[in-house]
Amino acid sequence: MVFGTNNWEPDNENREKLARIFEEIFAYTSEPQNAAMLESAREQYQSRVGKPFEDDHDFIQRMNTFLEWFIFDFQPEGGIPGAIFTSYLERARHESTTDEMIIRMEISKNMHSLFLVNEYRGSVVKVRDVINRKTYYVTHEDNLEEGDLLESRIVVIGKKSFFTHTHCLHPKFVLGTLKKAVKKIGRDMITPEFFIMIESMQLKWRRSRQIDIKHIYNFG
Repeated sequence: MVFGTNNWEPDNENREKLARIFEEIFAYTSEPQNAAMLESAREQYQSRVGKPFEDDHDFIQRMNTFLEWFIFDFQPEGGIPGAIFTSYLERARHESTTDEMIIRMEISKNMHSLFLVNEYRGSVVKVRDVINRKTYYVTHEDNLEEGDLLESRIVVIGKKSFFTHTHCLHPKFVLGTLKKAVKKIGRDMITPEFFIMIESMQLKWRRSRQIDIKHIYNFG
């Protein structure tokens, strides 16, 4: 299945709108009334994935990956998964145009998965969803290359596809291992816990190159 018409034609207008909305969401997460929830999420995330260091070459990406997990997956005690995004949407509902709310609602339906880069042309990248076996043509401006394996989220707006704000790049040579893990777990049984697990593996790989990668990306 392929998503997008005029596949190689970018949609920079909606890409820019999406980027602005994500900056707005990130700003909302740092407002004083959300401080306790944010700190609780940070402690939980870092205890499971690992603490990022400012001298990590991908420090900013790692922090943004945490923020996306906080926005879409974190479940506060007595709350629901994605509670902060639900709260943000409720406030935005009273301040947004119809067009902006449509984009925000599409963000709420984002697809979190593993994507294999098949081809890049200009500002459009063709990716294959490793878990759901769908192909997307994504308007994107970043340094990706054929064969890259990234964990990210895709938002579909109209007939065009976009990555959210960030991604986690996994080593290309674990593609087969991750495919086997997905098959073992079951495509329909993949949860946010799976991505937490492989983000932890990716961080360990970045910092422990002396360890054989088969002992890092190990699913038992």
